[in-house]
Amino acid sequence: MIVSVSRRTDIPCRHSEWFMNRIRAGYVVVRNPMNHGQINRIPLSPETVDGIVFWSKDPAPLMPYLKELSDRGYRYYFQFTLTPYGKNLEPGLRDKKEIEESLANVYKRFPRLEERKNQMAGTLSGGEQQMLAMGRALMSKPKIILMDEPFGAVDEITRRRLQEEILRIHEELGGTIVFVTHDIKEALKLGSRVLVMDHGNIIQDGSPTELLEHPATDFVRRLVAG
Repeated sequence: MIVSVSRRTDIPCRHSEWFMNRIRAGYVVVRNPMNHGQINRIPLSPETVDGIVFWSKDPAPLMPYLKELSDRGYRYYFQFTLTPYGKNLEPGLRDKKEIEESLANVYKRFPRLEERKNQMAGTLSGGEQQMLAMGRALMSKPKIILMDEPFGAVDEITRRRLQEEILRIHEELGGTIVFVTHDIKEALKLGSRVLVMDHGNIIQDGSPTELLEHPATDFVRRLVAG
């Protein structure tokens, strides 16, 4: 089941606490908008919910809860909309200039997206879509970012450019990026700390220099030599 949160009202902006209370309870009661006498109890357990789509014009109030959602096993996605309406029509939003500055900071970090900001995400190249995904993640100013083989489907030229973007962003913002890759060269280039796994077990944990100069096993020796 895909849960839409919500196209009828901006739940991430206005009702984040209520939404999390329903998540913790494991269900929500919904009235049928076409038949007010019909009320349904909808289960919200992680086993039932395949994904959550958040629709919002300012998702900032929901940001502190994202770790809890992830820890509970929920997967989610944001659809972000910015309109020109004033406070008389949208009194619950932050100042539009403040929201725009959040978006502008994303464009500063990814100049190629600035040129394509009016395009739909599906019309962007694979590399540009990856930049867009990174920009969305950075808007919430997370302390930890998980990137699971983000460059696996792009060409080598785009991959190298995105690697340089990752290094630049990390230098600028700090924080922790957990980067999953099967490419040892990529791991050694991007990582300040590299964990090597074999059959689900960590067999070495150290800096790139330590892996290159003091491989712990024959597997690691062959990996870094290849």
